[in-house]
Amino acid sequence: GLFELLRCQGSWALAVRYGFCFGVERPTLPFSFPDDDEWNDIGAKCAAIFESKRRACGGSLEELEGMEAREELAEDLLAALDQPALTQRLARPDWDLPYVATAAVDGFFDHDLLRSAVMFLGGAKGSFGLCVCNALDAQRQVVLVARGQTISVAAYPDAGLVLYGSEQAAVKAALGVAAPRTPRTNAYAVEHDDSESDFDETASKASSKESNFSVGLGTEEEKASRLDLDDLGGEVCLIDWDGSSPASTACGEVAYETLAVCHGRATLTLFQESLRAGPLRRRLVRLDRNPLIGPLPASCADEVARDLSDLPGVCARLRDDWRTGHGLNRLTAHNLARQLRARLARRAEGKLAPAAVDLVVTGCEVSLWLGEQFAADLAACFPRLAVRCVSANKLLGLWGQDFPIPQTGHALADDCWDLKDALVLIVSHSGGTFGSLAVSNLLQASSDRLFVVTSEWDTQIGKQLRKLDCKMFESRIFVTGAGVRPAEPCSLTVAATHCLLTLILEHITLVIVRSRELREQTGCVLTEASLSELDRCARDNVGALEAITGFTRDGVSRPTETSKELRSTGRRWADHVLEAPRAWALCALYVLVTVA
Repeated sequence: GLFELLRCQGSWALAVRYGFCFGVERPTLPFSFPDDDEWNDIGAKCAAIFESKRRACGGSLEELEGMEAREELAEDLLAALDQPALTQRLARPDWDLPYVATAAVDGFFDHDLLRSAVMFLGGAKGSFGLCVCNALDAQRQVVLVARGQTISVAAYPDAGLVLYGSEQAAVKAALGVAAPRTPRTNAYAVEHDDSESDFDETASKASSKESNFSVGLGTEEEKASRLDLDDLGGEVCLIDWDGSSPASTACGEVAYETLAVCHGRATLTLFQESLRAGPLRRRLVRLDRNPLIGPLPASCADEVARDLSDLPGVCARLRDDWRTGHGLNRLTAHNLARQLRARLARRAEGKLAPAAVDLVVTGCEVSLWLGEQFAADLAACFPRLAVRCVSANKLLGLWGQDFPIPQTGHALADDCWDLKDALVLIVSHSGGTFGSLAVSNLLQASSDRLFVVTSEWDTQIGKQLRKLDCKMFESRIFVTGAGVRPAEPCSLTVAATHCLLTLILEHITLVIVRSRELREQTGCVLTEASLSELDRCARDNVGALEAITGFTRDGVSRPTETSKELRSTGRRWADHVLEAPRAWALCALYVLVTVA
């Protein structure tokens, strides 16, 4: 409804309605509006005046778009607006009509779909992700608005597709998809038909301006790529696939960028509300032939069974990758240990406050529970190391609100923890949990030493951490390699995250145990023998998982006595769970038979 009022470019009836609603200052919303016939009648009179002025200028619209020309046009429209349908609904007609005329002229020239979204974003409150289209532009344009909620746009030139969604993984659905070769003019399924549109194409073209900055991906080497909108600062993206005219970018004097995709058959026009997300080309993430980005898993009839069968293999590959150092996990662990040593050196020099925290572990729900176990083990090994674990939602409640919410009953308080330059480890399998994602932005104000444990390199939290200023090889992302797992039970994700946290714990303990100064400073209670025992238990973990699941690390079914016993116990437990529903069904059947 609001966008229907804002989107009025090229239609005088809609433009006058916009001027009536927004051109006049009112203490409250008006309760009486002209009906559609009255709007159309007023719009027809305004259109006649506009056409006469356009013919007087030789048919050119450029001379009518200037500031002086708009003022003259607004004055000429006053006669058409002086109608009882409007004047009777205005408190001060003589005073308000000029404002209605001025707003109507601006709306007629400027208020396309993009400009309407920009106006909405400027006046809206809260966090949201929107997809907006209008009947006037549905055949050629759609607008995406992101603030506080993630939205991603992916372009697939070979398939002729532009996908968008609130989840990064969702826009990977077209990886490996190729469309049949078609003529360039019919590459898109949606065709523009001028005869079926009420939109004044002449006015649309007149308001279309060259963008401030335009960049293309090329026509021969263009590959599938993704663009993540800046949800932190707020961003608007106009997707335009109408090849007959450029996308209108009438956003006033603000900065915007235009990106040509799909071999120039579509364009993405971007407007950033407050923050600059960086150069457009550096924001693009290549999707195909990228070793750091995996495809979506194939559909499966039993996702839970697949997770169980994949469990030993995922953990085995995770350990092999850590041992060989082929992935980024070892590089990230080296960076984490280096930052921890620097933190402990500052503490030894007396440069940290007594309440300073060395390591904060945070997450939500299951990820938080795993983080609590990791923090407890780390604190038990190094009693003098200031390790804290807290829910991401509690951090947001205390420091992420206009009105802080005291976390009663918990150790977290405004003055208790000093998180300046503290190491932060965010645990999130999906990498897009709202609380954890918001904390990855919130804590950047107090520390740039943020790390994340997630399922794959390409996640929303990973995107935020990659934006941080860093030197060469400062990796911040730990990856389990589990990828997207649609199954509701979190069996594989928990085991893989626990396995990776164990490897991180081993690495930290190894770094501290080998240094006498660090052992004394952290109060280390571990010895090299106990560390070797921990490593042996971690190695045996893969074999134990094979025995529990009945699958080898290669995914081959090989039932064991343990797996058979567990499945038999599970069936008995399922019978107990289903006992009550079965009793309800029998009672209902008894009532139905006896009563009928």
